[in-house]
Amino acid sequence: MKRNLKVLISFFIVVGLFARPSNLPTNAERCIDEKCYKLVKENDDFRLIKIWDLEGVIQSESKIDKKHSGISYDTLYYHGKFYQRFQNNRTNRVKKYLPPEYKPKKIPADAVFNLELSKWESGNYIEGKKEGIWNLYWADGEFAGNAVYLNDNLNGDVEIGYEDGKKHLKCSYLNRKRNGVCLSYFPNGSIFQESLYRDGQLDGIRNTYDEKGNLVYIDKFIKGKFINESK
Repeated sequence: MKRNLKVLISFFIVVGLFARPSNLPTNAERCIDEKCYKLVKENDDFRLIKIWDLEGVIQSESKIDKKHSGISYDTLYYHGKFYQRFQNNRTNRVKKYLPPEYKPKKIPADAVFNLELSKWESGNYIEGKKEGIWNLYWADGEFAGNAVYLNDNLNGDVEIGYEDGKKHLKCSYLNRKRNGVCLSYFPNGSIFQESLYRDGQLDGIRNTYDEKGNLVYIDKFIKGKFINESK
């Protein structure tokens, strides 16, 4: 009886470890290295390749242009959220960064995509220039945070939150470049990294913490160049 129980428990553990995520398309297959799921679709114009991790979280998407050799449109995701999309020319290795392929209907119609922040944004213009507090949205249209503009440039704090409203990122900008303290947070609200910027480059000490608030690394940068690491 005990042996049968152990076998049954082992079976459910194995099934749990290798269970296929329910959100995956039925024709998505396990990757050869067993570390992801992959879907390949083709038509006359494009070859589409989508990759998910073993938990079913989207990692990347690539649309290969079959009529123009070496050209692809690649989208990267971070924790399942849009991170970057770009046109990739494998012939000359040139990347052209692009907004998401589709604009969500639930954000303001006049929203534009900020390539630097990887967010949709909407706010007020004065004489054709961005001014004041602008709202930020994730690529799927969910509210992401706020940014402050002065004379069409980021000037002030950019604050981005997780979906539950907790802080994800808070950085100070001056004339479109990061300047001063930049803080990133774990989902539990504790600080992940505390960095110093000058003219858009890491300059000074960067502290990295674990989720319990313990200091893990101390890095030093000068004008964007990594100098050393301690601890």
